[in-house]
Amino acid sequence: MAATASVALPIETPPRMTRAAWLPKLGLPAGAALVAVAAIIAAASGGEMWDRFWHAYIFSFMFVLAFAIGALFFVAIQHLVRAGWSVVVRRFAELLATMVLPLFVLWLPIAAAVLFGDGTPYPWTDAELVSSLEVLQHKEPFLNKPFFLLRGLFYFAFWGGASLWYLKTSKKQDETGDRELTITMEKRSAVVIPLLALTATFAAIDWMMTLAPTWYSTIYGVYFFAASQVAFFAAASVWAVCIHKKKQWKGIITKEHLHDLGKLLFGFNCFWAYIAFSQYLLIWYANIPEETEFFQPRYHHGWQWVSVLLIAGHFAIPFLGLMSRHVKRNPMGLLFWAVWLLVFTAIDFYWLVMPFLSHEHEGIPTFSAIDVLMLGGFLLLGLGIARLRIGDEPMLAYGDPRLPESVAFHNI
Repeated sequence: MAATASVALPIETPPRMTRAAWLPKLGLPAGAALVAVAAIIAAASGGEMWDRFWHAYIFSFMFVLAFAIGALFFVAIQHLVRAGWSVVVRRFAELLATMVLPLFVLWLPIAAAVLFGDGTPYPWTDAELVSSLEVLQHKEPFLNKPFFLLRGLFYFAFWGGASLWYLKTSKKQDETGDRELTITMEKRSAVVIPLLALTATFAAIDWMMTLAPTWYSTIYGVYFFAASQVAFFAAASVWAVCIHKKKQWKGIITKEHLHDLGKLLFGFNCFWAYIAFSQYLLIWYANIPEETEFFQPRYHHGWQWVSVLLIAGHFAIPFLGLMSRHVKRNPMGLLFWAVWLLVFTAIDFYWLVMPFLSHEHEGIPTFSAIDVLMLGGFLLLGLGIARLRIGDEPMLAYGDPRLPESVAFHNI
């Protein structure tokens, strides 16, 4: 439960987040350099290493994309339910959501690999394989290069358009104080949310699930959605903890807001576990070969230990660690568990993608320098993109009529 009251704002001008405050200056060039080194190693080694490069690229790309998708959903749902508590953290989400625009550039190599590929990384691009498997022939109206590329363009057009519109409208409200803009954002969110659910679902299917084109799962999109929410709330918690004691934020982001971010992080991590278990239980119970092929490599040849690590580290341990009200209200406690879940969300995406490598089925999991370089490169690219998007922007939706309610918010 929560209580709110109308109070005067503790500041006269909205706080800004200077680019040098918390994001690395060299994120973009350093990240691009790491990805380039990984590509050089793969090209020099050839064969299986080039296949590994593409799988590592996809896993890293989807991990970074999850932050933007999670942020966009957060913005839309806060408007739809007319939430007041979240106004002080919503601008961060609005800016983070616009990361989908530069991420489109990082998707283009995946599009090129599909357009000019012959089975790497997506087996369904191999004409000989398709001709030899009847199931792929039936899927060909959906799994074909032109339609794949058109879907990707539509996803980014929608995500980019929606995220820019929310940010532009929110900033316009800062300038005009027009309360009607809040109503407009509430109404349009009712359209944005179902479209976001559909596009995120099909993006997860297109870019990750079709790495094993004969496998299917009707819950896979929800799994990606849950992971994106965990990623976003972990990132938002880290950001809020890092700035809530700064002078310009004093009295704006408080332990009450940290508490709610912690509750949402805890709740969506439990939801992720529920979806993961639901997918496993239904496939295990039915025991149909075309479904169990997903779990077979993940429960043999050493990958079973990664699966156990996820059960313990992604759910059981943080479930106990984040359950306490005291931990959610303690900045250092929340920061620890947010970083913990960021690490395990990355492991989760690795677990989702890398076992699709054919040679990983034959022995224990191998962790290549390419994997490390690619993840490090994309993390730096993501931070660099975030730095460009945040820049010197006002980090508070100062014109939102619910801002006093958000500042006064406290949990009971």
